[in-house]
Amino acid sequence: MALAIAAWCAASSCSERGYMGALIPNAHPTVEITQWPAQAGSPSQYAFEFSWSASDADGAVTGFRWAVDPPRAAASETLWIATTDNRRFFQFPVDSASAGAGAVAHRMHTLVVEAVDDRGAWSPPASVTFDATTIAPTVTITGPRPSGLGSRLVSPNVQIHWIGADADGPASKLPVNYKYRVFSVSTSPSATDVAANPDTLRAAFAPAFAGWDSLPGAANMLTLSGLKPRQRYLFAIVAFDTAGAMSPGFSLFENVLDLYIDTNASIGPQLTLYNDSFLYRYPSGGWFSEPGSFIYQEFPADLPITLSWSAINSSGTYVQSYQWAVDLSSIEDGTPRTNELTDLSHWSQPTTATSVQLPPFDAAASGVSAPHLFYLKATDDIGYQSLAVVEFRCRRPTFERDLLLVNDTGFPLDKVVAGGCVDRPRGTWPTSAELDSFFVAVGDKPWRCYTAGTRSVPGLFAGYDLDTLSTRSIPLGAMSLGLLDRYRDIVWVTDITRARNGINPIGSGAFSIPMLRALTGPGVGNPLAVWIAQGGKLWVMGGGAAYASLISASRRAARQTTCSPRRRANSCRAASFTRSLTGGTRSRSTTPCAPRDRHARSVVGTVHRTTRRCRRCSPRRPSPRTLCRLIGSTASSTCRASSPSSCRRPRGSSKGSTRPRARCAPRSTRST
Repeated sequence: MALAIAAWCAASSCSERGYMGALIPNAHPTVEITQWPAQAGSPSQYAFEFSWSASDADGAVTGFRWAVDPPRAAASETLWIATTDNRRFFQFPVDSASAGAGAVAHRMHTLVVEAVDDRGAWSPPASVTFDATTIAPTVTITGPRPSGLGSRLVSPNVQIHWIGADADGPASKLPVNYKYRVFSVSTSPSATDVAANPDTLRAAFAPAFAGWDSLPGAANMLTLSGLKPRQRYLFAIVAFDTAGAMSPGFSLFENVLDLYIDTNASIGPQLTLYNDSFLYRYPSGGWFSEPGSFIYQEFPADLPITLSWSAINSSGTYVQSYQWAVDLSSIEDGTPRTNELTDLSHWSQPTTATSVQLPPFDAAASGVSAPHLFYLKATDDIGYQSLAVVEFRCRRPTFERDLLLVNDTGFPLDKVVAGGCVDRPRGTWPTSAELDSFFVAVGDKPWRCYTAGTRSVPGLFAGYDLDTLSTRSIPLGAMSLGLLDRYRDIVWVTDITRARNGINPIGSGAFSIPMLRALTGPGVGNPLAVWIAQGGKLWVMGGGAAYASLISASRRAARQTTCSPRRRANSCRAASFTRSLTGGTRSRSTTPCAPRDRHARSVVGTVHRTTRRCRRCSPRRPSPRTLCRLIGSTASSTCRASSPSSCRRPRGSSKGSTRPRARCAPRSTRST
């Protein structure tokens, strides 16, 4: 993306500091292959042209290196080719032929690209696998996440999740189907053999993968049941597209999951920990004392920290008590506390309470505290225990910078045409470059490759001292509290198209889910909530902010509605007004019923009331006065909360009527 931005900067003259400010210290750049090739070839060879782009959050991308078909064996040397170009033609010989229609290449090739920044840091590699007719699909296991460094400890019943993609596939961009198999010590090859060399699976089973089980391309999870305790298993999965191409290779870091079964992994209450900025549910009961299973969070310094929890019990049991501690010298240390309020480094007395408020923690001179560990232990009535650990740091904001502009959109990037110019914007406004121009163009500068005399227009934030950040290709962890605490104000732009249609993992390009949606989803820490609690000011816009930040809560609320299934299916949709968030036209409420849970968690991690109309399917129908008070608290432009007379009975209704009892008049309309 950096080269696309550089091309735009050349046209519209960005400031000397460049488009990207110094945002994330020592961050590695990211690279993605942005344009799929158009093939051209002859009976004896075929050719593809590939393009790639890169970005660097705290500097500039200075070059690339690429390799074709690098060796996959461990400790193998890769022959890299250095370049500053971001596109190249590749030619490949036809290595096999099909009768009748002519020669067709069936051997798959892989192009790998890495980017380097101005500090010499290399990006994680981006790759694409292809033959003469198709781009190979991909599949990555996301939970339990493969580590490649050892087995994952799981229960005899384990649920496995993955994400598949097919870049040149049908509209869904999903593979046509998957095939998977579970290997154990008694299979051939055995789990040990597969772990030693995962690509053994390709040699032994490709291309038919006979004996493997199949799943449709829309599937993204599978539950394995009845696995034997104290046994090692390997779960392998491969994706296929419409042309029959399979996902490239097998890797213990991507599509091969190493499992070790232990009954103790599931014994004990299943714990969930949460507060205003995070929610995490453990996959099962058990003793999660290894650092790899810790919950990592950041909290504000100098403010009390509230932590809450709940537990799901095994069948026929109940939670008898909880105990907690901070910074234990040893988990096994049973020394009682000298004082329940101040001696936090020993286990508390057994309690049935499900929350605790920790005292404020100071931050060091650097603004960040040393790591602290919060331990929670749950014991059921037959003595089984579960342990959860939260490792946290406390930060004090610096607010050293005034403004950060976050581009959380997926609009199309620039396309380079003949002569090195950038193609004119096409399609629906805006493209990514048009949005950049609208916000940060310096103005009154000549446009490269346009008619002489064409000058740029100043952007909305021209003259402001600001930094900018695109979320298109950065990982979820990059949006940390350490980054946000540098800025006093943040303007966050999320478009509705990406908010609704993003399906890929965060940071994987234009079709990834928005960062705002990823941060506010269940099970994810939300540093925005912490930053706002510290005094930061967030401004959201773009049409997709309300949807992205509330969709997870709205879906859960819709499942708890009190309406009949038929009415719920027809008309019980999410009802929220986006005008106060986006500055655009307010969306019309179409929800005729009130959910049991009338609250949803917003982007800031606090509870906001959703705007709803009074209808008879609600079991607890509010009075006109109550309705105006509720709605007026968050949608003053829609209802007047100050005067109950602004909610009036519709014409023709009576006290016993089943018609809507009240409706809200616009603020500009006064009832007498």
